[in-house]
Amino acid sequence: MQTQIDPELETATATESRAIGPSDAPYALIFRPGSQPGTRFLTTAAMELQVGIIERARGERVQPHMHPSRPRQITSMGELLYVESGRIEIEIHDEDWTCCARETIDAGSMILLLRGGHAMTVVADARVIEVRIGPYAGADIDKRFAPAS
Repeated sequence: MQTQIDPELETATATESRAIGPSDAPYALIFRPGSQPGTRFLTTAAMELQVGIIERARGERVQPHMHPSRPRQITSMGELLYVESGRIEIEIHDEDWTCCARETIDAGSMILLLRGGHAMTVVADARVIEVRIGPYAGADIDKRFAPAS
């Protein structure tokens, strides 16, 4: 499957953004953040998992605020992998376990996994921060592994 650039994400920031899979329903989004002052979101407002970057100068202040609870329906179990150090390779699979892409993710970059399956191989000693939607019900409920080949 061909890697496509999502024009909405690319023009919104100085960040390199690439969609893996169909642009209307990608399997994953890869972000290689550039530097741009302010607050910017790398995902669209409609996505269930929001990814943003805040770059502010010393002394700037964000006013005290809160995010009130409200009912939401979550239909996907996306996760974000931020490579703090090292390098990983991610295999992206469709829902039938066909490998669609292999991507190397370097330190400072991140991948938002939206649907389908994935595997990870550590290419260079790595520290990876994972963010996912909770609560986590355990591997028996919240994970499905590829069939043995």
